[in-house]
Amino acid sequence: MERVEEQALFSFRWAVEPGAEPAPGEETLVEFTLTPEGDGTRLKVVESGFSTLDRPAEKQEWHRERNVDGWRQVLEALAAGATGVTT
Repeated sequence: MERVEEQALFSFRWAVEPGAEPAPGEETLVEFTLTPEGDGTRLKVVESGFSTLDRPAEKQEWHRERNVDGWRQVLEALAAGATGVTT
């Protein structure tokens, strides 16, 4: 856990290698921000820190692209569940 602001923000450090502990040069920061919007709530997800990974630039980009696709899939499933739509 990095930071928690009840009903507004939650963030954590995520190790880029499965089973490893987050550590400088081997982690990204994932932030979830909730903001009221009309009758609902907007969820914003930002993952940062790829450019500070102890990896060559092409491997940093590979991790970023992989995680962008992963978050897209997770957020689509979350949205479908929240609206009752199944895919």
